[in-house]
Amino acid sequence: MIAIWLSLALGPVSLPLLDTLRAALRLIGVPINGDGLEQAELILGQIRLPRTLLGLAVGGVLALSGVAM
Repeated sequence: MIAIWLSLALGPVSLPLLDTLRAALRLIGVPINGDGLEQAELILGQIRLPRTLLGLAVGGVLALSGVAM
């Protein structure tokens, strides 16, 4: 979970860890007062979250193919 959180927070535009968590919670629909989180939500929703989910999916498929071998 820490690796996923860090993959969402670190990048060319560094986001504070707390802002990353708050923006991620707002993206999934949790009503949190987050003034000034629009940029963080955009970065997470359009760039970092899809990249992280794709990495998790690829890792899972590689693990399953290793088990099948």
